[in-house]
Amino acid sequence: MQSEVLLKTLPKVEKPRDIRVKINKKKNKVQLIIQDKVDARYNYIWSDAAGKPIYEWDEFNGEYVRPTGANNMLVLERTATGRKVYVQKVDKETTCKSDRTEVIFSYTVGT
Repeated sequence: MQSEVLLKTLPKVEKPRDIRVKINKKKNKVQLIIQDKVDARYNYIWSDAAGKPIYEWDEFNGEYVRPTGANNMLVLERTATGRKVYVQKVDKETTCKSDRTEVIFSYTVGT
């Protein structure tokens, strides 16, 4: 018995390319901001090298929380040496993900 099968190839999700790093020395924070055009269809997942999601510290409630909205910005505590994080762009309708973009930043605390 034969039957027809319809296959639909989903479009590739391009990985984020333009990521800006802002260091706030007074608050001891680092902001990673994706400069892509805002599109409600997409969201972003921030992770470490092992793929574990990175959440933001909510100072008001004193806990780590999942970012809300488009999630195109991540705020981290400044460390002594800097760090490496990854970000993926996700299509919320199809759940397709882009390749991971590596973001490396370093600095000297106290300067």
